[in-house]
Amino acid sequence: MLWDVYGDNLNYNVLSGHKSAVLEVKWRKKDPSNIISCSADKTLGVWDSNKGRCIRKLTQHNGIVNTCAIGDNVPNLIVSGSDDNTARLWDDRSKWQVAVMPHTYQVTSVAVDSEGETVYTGGIDNIIR
Repeated sequence: MLWDVYGDNLNYNVLSGHKSAVLEVKWRKKDPSNIISCSADKTLGVWDSNKGRCIRKLTQHNGIVNTCAIGDNVPNLIVSGSDDNTARLWDDRSKWQVAVMPHTYQVTSVAVDSEGETVYTGGIDNIIR
């Protein structure tokens, strides 16, 4: 559910489409109508918050997608981390990943620097890469 917290605290939209728990949601700073979500259904969703619909479903993970991040100054960059022992780099203009970063264990956290040049990952092995 999306809420207008600065007005009358009204729910203005509901995003539905994931088949399992949603584990993380990120708003795009450069385009506030655009939301990225990741889910235990092994997918990421790219959403139009104004229309309440999924624009694109990213489906190449083979495990629960635990985390996602967005590049602030790179408008189409998405990074995700999963129980399939990978972090993946996406260009949300297509449905396909741009790069796969293999790990030995599950990836539980991802981040992107402000310029979109460096991806950081962390997982259950207690190592930040």
